[in-house]
Amino acid sequence: MVVRKNPQIPNILLIVLDTVRADHLSCYGYSRETTPFLDSLAAEGTRYTQAISPAIWTLPTHVSLHTGLYPSSHGTDSSHQKMDTQSPSLAELLAHNGYETAGFAAAGWLSEMTRFPRGFETFCGPAELTSQTAFTPSARNKLLRVIQKFWAGPDSDSEFPDKKAQIINRSVMSWLENRDEKRPFFAFINFFEAHSPYLPPPPYHTRFLDPEEWAYARTISQRQTRYYDGDFELSSEDFRMLKDLYDGELSYLDHRIGELFGFLKKKDILDDTLCIITADHGENLGEKNHFGHRYCLYNTLIHVPLLIRYPEIFPAGHVEDTLVQSLDIFPTVMELALPDHARRQSSDAAILVPSALKTRKHPFAVSEKLVSGVAAQDIDPDHARYAERQHSKHYMAIIRDSHKLIWVRDGLNELYDLSRDPTEERNLIHDCPEKAEELLALIKNWKEEHQSQPKEDYSVLEEQSENSQIIRELKALGYLDETHQQGDHPHKTQD
Repeated sequence: MVVRKNPQIPNILLIVLDTVRADHLSCYGYSRETTPFLDSLAAEGTRYTQAISPAIWTLPTHVSLHTGLYPSSHGTDSSHQKMDTQSPSLAELLAHNGYETAGFAAAGWLSEMTRFPRGFETFCGPAELTSQTAFTPSARNKLLRVIQKFWAGPDSDSEFPDKKAQIINRSVMSWLENRDEKRPFFAFINFFEAHSPYLPPPPYHTRFLDPEEWAYARTISQRQTRYYDGDFELSSEDFRMLKDLYDGELSYLDHRIGELFGFLKKKDILDDTLCIITADHGENLGEKNHFGHRYCLYNTLIHVPLLIRYPEIFPAGHVEDTLVQSLDIFPTVMELALPDHARRQSSDAAILVPSALKTRKHPFAVSEKLVSGVAAQDIDPDHARYAERQHSKHYMAIIRDSHKLIWVRDGLNELYDLSRDPTEERNLIHDCPEKAEELLALIKNWKEEHQSQPKEDYSVLEEQSENSQIIRELKALGYLDETHQQGDHPHKTQD
């Protein structure tokens, strides 16, 4: 047993809200009150207005969050679907230095299938949450049998149950009740509620949607690959209703996060815990005719929420406008939890402590969509016309001051002045050639500095027999092979 030597060492709670765009949280100025609890949390901590995600989908972004590396450096992408970077993960470093580590993830990409649970003594991924067992990769093989008695809940038999938020909360609470309290803890949570299909449980399904529209709204197709292939169209009213349902998912998720924080407060550990809430990426809901989070690097996808609560260091109610990246969470945690180790690392990463941002901040932010070697092959060939073209492209976005350049390998670059055009409507690529060349030069230099060694193609489909349940979930979400069924109604929702 490791005895905690310094009671001031913080517990760490890292919550990633899958598929949550910043501009749909009410604390970020959204017109609807979608997130009253997160609003109150922002008032108790620091809110970052310009947090940029390094990627646009779950796996590479999470690897970046847990290593502090950009996708170009760690090499995890659509063609290499596992976390095998030689750099230590946050969980590994913290566990090695006395922290008790646990992860709870609803996203199918965050599992043993992709080698993600490195360093977690206890890890409950989507399969474990579904089967009501706990996977524990540590040598101690500490099973969490006590979790099972907490699983059934009053709303667990809803017609449209949630995407494991309730069961994650119960699992986290049970783990906290039964852990070694002499050690600080690192708990990582991935909540999946905002990911498509948007079907929030009652009463949140009609929180923003007119109840009379529910019968139709639930039939609107959310098969995003087929949307891009032109198999069906979505009207502005369709997207408006999908947005209503998405906001309902956010509101429900906000409720569950409030429930978890209420438990932390009741246990009197909230103020001793460094609480970080962010998102892996956002979501397109019809903007520029995009749907989901696949083929662009607009701010609808890469501008993510970031809230940090830790009263000793992060001022209550502080709004931080400095440009930051969500992968800065890694060096920030290291700085606060393992300062001696952090000082030995040579890193140009920013530290998210507001006082530190004055001297350690990014001159610009970068986000990427790496070229995929296999993803286009994993899509039903009858429904991959658009996707195949897009998967062959490498995108990069760079933001410096108010300007943003989106570089595409095929040369169709875009330039925006975000201060005057925050929704990226006016492409200035031909109007401001000097600014475009300046940012292109920065991208060229950045790529030379962050290029990793080429990695062998690896698809999770290679291990389908061992991970059949997770594979089925990923297929149902449209990430992998999407089998076309004759007679599909153009407004049939995703299975």
